[in-house]
Amino acid sequence: NIRVYERLSPPPTPESAAWGDPYRSYNMGLTGRGQAVLKNLDVFDRVERYCAVTAGRMDWNPGSDKANERIFKNKGYTPLQKVGSGRIISRDRLTSCLLQEIEERYTDQITEIVFNCECTAAEWVIVGKNEFVKTTFETEGVHGAIKTVEALAPFVVGADGAGARIRNTMESDAQSQQAKFKVKRYDDDNVRVYKTLPLHLPKGWRGDLNYSARTKSGLNLDALPTKEGAMIAVVLFRPEDTRVTELASVSEAKALFQEHFPQFAPMLHEEDLAQFVQKPVSKLPTFTFCGPVLHR
Repeated sequence: NIRVYERLSPPPTPESAAWGDPYRSYNMGLTGRGQAVLKNLDVFDRVERYCAVTAGRMDWNPGSDKANERIFKNKGYTPLQKVGSGRIISRDRLTSCLLQEIEERYTDQITEIVFNCECTAAEWVIVGKNEFVKTTFETEGVHGAIKTVEALAPFVVGADGAGARIRNTMESDAQSQQAKFKVKRYDDDNVRVYKTLPLHLPKGWRGDLNYSARTKSGLNLDALPTKEGAMIAVVLFRPEDTRVTELASVSEAKALFQEHFPQFAPMLHEEDLAQFVQKPVSKLPTFTFCGPVLHR
């Protein structure tokens, strides 16, 4: 009897046409190690249906206008582990695949998944002779009003990211500290944010490569394919970089790409540049380590 509370809204199904939208979310690569984990969970076949496959890389190093193409070859490993067997999928689409797996195969164990429900507090309470975790959630009620929901359970897993409420509560709890539960936070001294847009590859350009351009100016671009064939580029930059954050027109965006990424400038359509200018800046995930124990 497992109940899941999720802060975000439910994603589209894995087969939805919504994943053809290059502005939805960035792509991520599943290396041999990631594929092995999904294989062990018996979910890899489902995920792979919606993955693009990359055969190698095309890189432009800082200060160079020449590309370095690397096509990975089979070096004798199994197909799952060999170099070049990377699978590419949108981050949210991977979530959608895992959700579909749960809904089809684990309905006898996971009784409910509640979306748009954020954990705001947690505490340990005694009910009778037993200890429980009381968690408090906020969700949207009637006419958009915030509604508070409470849940009581003997066992709770906090898996709500770097800002996890359960983890933060355990960090300040004396009993958790005695159990050697500790949190290690890493200072991000090289912060990058990003915007996405599609690349329209011309004839002769391979659609199964990871395209990557690094510049001396601090702007970087990486592009990965989708299952549907679109090539989604992620432009990475520092939060204070006004060259991107203060773009005000298509002509300014064109000039930016022509100066820093001339190899990709002809692949950008005006309507995509217009969306790029208007698109809000997105942040990359942050990371926190907990240990040596993970329980109270």
